[in-house]
Amino acid sequence: MALLHTELVALLDDGDKPRSLIHVAGEPNVWMFVGVNGVGKTTTIAKVAQRETDDGRTVVLAAADTFRAAAAEQLTHWAEATGAGIVRGQEGADPGSVSTTR
Repeated sequence: MALLHTELVALLDDGDKPRSLIHVAGEPNVWMFVGVNGVGKTTTIAKVAQRETDDGRTVVLAAADTFRAAAAEQLTHWAEATGAGIVRGQEGADPGSVSTTR
């Protein structure tokens, strides 16, 4: 585990601020955040969205947690605060209906 941590830090450390694992100019970059409740996913998403919008990138957040009460509202708040767009579905809907491209 320590080796994995060291390698990830080396890949992401770019001096003053972290950089993206992969960032292809002109192409969409998709990041999925997964974890149990209460570990800071929404806060991390807000920080990443702010960093990316500050760097001039267009950001769209997808609220695919359709089962947790107020999840979409929280993400909508952070989208508005960071200047990101938001995509969300109906509460209780299939999460795949939010994250599937058409």
